[in-house]
Amino acid sequence: MKKYTLLFSFLFLSFISQAQLRGALGQRAMTAPSSVELNYAEPKEYEIAEITTTGSKYYDGNSMISLSGLRVGDRIKVPGDAITSAIKKLMGQGILEEVEIDATKMEGDKIWLNMIIKERPRLFKLQYTGIKKGEQETLNDKVKAYKGKIVTATVKKNIDLAIRKFYQDKGYLNVGIKIAEKTDSARGNNATMKIDIVKGSKVKISEIIFEDVTELSEKTVRKKLKNTKQKAFYRIFSPSKYIPKKFEEDKVKLIEFYNKKGYRDAQILMDSVYRDGDKYVKILMKISRSLVTSTDVGISNPKITALTKIRGFRPHHLPRTVKVWLKFARRSL
Repeated sequence: MKKYTLLFSFLFLSFISQAQLRGALGQRAMTAPSSVELNYAEPKEYEIAEITTTGSKYYDGNSMISLSGLRVGDRIKVPGDAITSAIKKLMGQGILEEVEIDATKMEGDKIWLNMIIKERPRLFKLQYTGIKKGEQETLNDKVKAYKGKIVTATVKKNIDLAIRKFYQDKGYLNVGIKIAEKTDSARGNNATMKIDIVKGSKVKISEIIFEDVTELSEKTVRKKLKNTKQKAFYRIFSPSKYIPKKFEEDKVKLIEFYNKKGYRDAQILMDSVYRDGDKYVKILMKISRSLVTSTDVGISNPKITALTKIRGFRPHHLPRTVKVWLKFARRSL
C-alpha cells in the first residue's frame, strides 16, 4: 500500500524542529495509509490499539516499546509530538541507527503502530595503519573487550583513549589517532574499525623545577628521579624522555628517600607537567617535609638533644641512639 510521509509536529516551528531532529538522529518520519487525511491545523486524537516492532535482531521488541514511552491504550494526537518524543527516546539510547514508526491501520479513533528499527552495527574487527605488527597485537589485546559490542560514540572514544594512553605511557604525547567505521552488512551488520595512528616523536623534558627545596640540594633530589631527567648536552645513556608511568614511580622513590633522611611526613604537595613547545615539557614540583626530632619521640633530656648536633647525625638514627645512650647511662649509675 502506498504511504505518505507525515511529520508529527506543531505547525511551522514543529516542522523545523522535526527536520533538525531527523538530521541529528537519523530517524525517519511516520507514515500512514493513503486513505487517511491528516489535518495539521486540527490534529485528531487516536487510541493506540496495538504496537509492534520489526527489524530488531539483538533487542527484545517489548523492551523497545517500553523505552519509547508509548503504551497500548494511550490516546495520542495525530499529527502530534507523541511519536516524535518516542523516536527521540529510542534514538537517545545510542544503540539504534534509525527508527521509523508506521501507522499500519486506522479505524475510527483507533490506531495500530509498527516500529521499524535498524540497529547500530557491532564491532567485528580493528584494522591499523601506521604502526608495526607487534604494536597492533598489543593494542588488540588492550581493546579486545570492545569486540562484539555495538559501535557507539562512547565505544569509539574509549578505544581512542586506550590507544592514546598506551602511546603516552611510552612518551608519545603527541600521538595522532583517526578512527573510521565501515559496516559490512554481508557479515550480519558487523563493522570494521579502521584506525590510523601517527606516533610522532617522543616528548622530552626541558627542565625540572623544584620549589622550596632547602634541606637537600636540588642536585641530590634530581639524582633520585632515576627515570625522569631534564635535557643536558652530556646526557647520553639516560635520555630526558618524559614517561608518565616512570615519573609516578620516581615520585614514590623520592618520598622514600626523604623518609630515610628523617623527613617522615614528606609528601609532594604539587607536581605540574606543562608544555614547553611541541617537543618538550617542563615539570614543577613542590615538596613538603617534616623533620623527626627528640621531642617527636617524647624525649626532652638535654643530653639526648645534644646528640642530634653530632656531625653526621641524622634524625632517623635517633631511636637507636637513644637506646645506646640509655644503656650507657645505666652503666654509669
